[in-house]
Amino acid sequence: MADLRATIVWLNSILIAFTLCAVVSRAGRKIFVVGKFGWHDGLIVLAAVSATIFSVFQMVSTNLGLGDHMANVNPANLPELKKLLLASNVFYFTCNWAVKHALLFFYSEITRERTHRISINIMHGVAFGFGLSSVLADVFRCRPFNKAVYPEIPGYCINSGIFYYFNSSMMLATDIVLYAMPMVFTRNLKLRRTQKIGLNCLFALGGVVLAASAARIWSIHVFVTKPDFTWRFATIMLLSVVENHLAILVACTPSLKTVTLFIFPRFTSSVKRLTSHITPTSSFPNWSLRSKSRASMPFNFVDVELGDSKSSARKYSVISKDDVLGTAPVSLILPDRPEPVHRAGNRVSRGVGRWFDKEKGRRAGESTEDMGLVYVEHSFSVERSARLG
Repeated sequence: MADLRATIVWLNSILIAFTLCAVVSRAGRKIFVVGKFGWHDGLIVLAAVSATIFSVFQMVSTNLGLGDHMANVNPANLPELKKLLLASNVFYFTCNWAVKHALLFFYSEITRERTHRISINIMHGVAFGFGLSSVLADVFRCRPFNKAVYPEIPGYCINSGIFYYFNSSMMLATDIVLYAMPMVFTRNLKLRRTQKIGLNCLFALGGVVLAASAARIWSIHVFVTKPDFTWRFATIMLLSVVENHLAILVACTPSLKTVTLFIFPRFTSSVKRLTSHITPTSSFPNWSLRSKSRASMPFNFVDVELGDSKSSARKYSVISKDDVLGTAPVSLILPDRPEPVHRAGNRVSRGVGRWFDKEKGRRAGESTEDMGLVYVEHSFSVERSARLG
């Protein structure tokens, strides 16, 4: 490929459009639907602004030779180009830092386990220290400062190759830990098989970000071993911008799905039909179905993924207040008593339930939360089960 400038312009333009749509969907849903705008939402907005500025700097840099081979670039443009690249790196590190903290704040809201909270706090410290040190090392890499732009000035600069190797490797290591944490936190969730697969697929989208981060390490190796500054560094910048924007899109995926289903309601029924065909009846909890009355279904499945609890109630008949308090006919064969629900069970399940279901998962005094991604199974209390028995 002889010139990357056109690729830089159109790729950044597409990524900016997708990122802005994702962030607007997330912010709009949190403000107007949920009525709550948390720390993680604000950090995602900051990350989107930083990623957009980073992309704009890249596109402007193409006018100064970024993306072309060094032999074709006017040497008079290099000082201005280096200034733009130096400034753009600050926004790259800021975006990466904001996404990491946003995800960690989100994780802290879905788990209350002590060991999980400790690991989240440790990662907060690692992410903050790494982000701050990256910005400072990038800005003050040379003494005096102008030597980063004008190499002929007497002074000293750190080895750029070593800095990029260490920074990209550390970035990949922290991302691996960050995207693996939710899989550990939610491994004991009691979900239907298809919903658990869907939840893991959502978290696995972080693998796309990890792939971009790994490719960035390879491009840095090529940049160090085969010098061609304006050409090789353009490849690093492209992979960096893809990494940033993909991380934001992954963080906004739940909001994008909810908004899409709201705009295209017919897609909701299609998803529900698909999941009903995929999910076998054996995936439901075992209970005795000796009666076809409304009393024969001891659990209430609320479809919080699609935000349609009414249709779920029609699909899965549940016990009404009259059924519980009324006298059952002698001919009615009641189901076996369901197993008692242990309220002191896994705290992660309860935390995710409160996060994903703003009505049934909300405790007294807590603010409402938004609808989420999974089917959450709500059991009746032991008292109600005892009355049935």
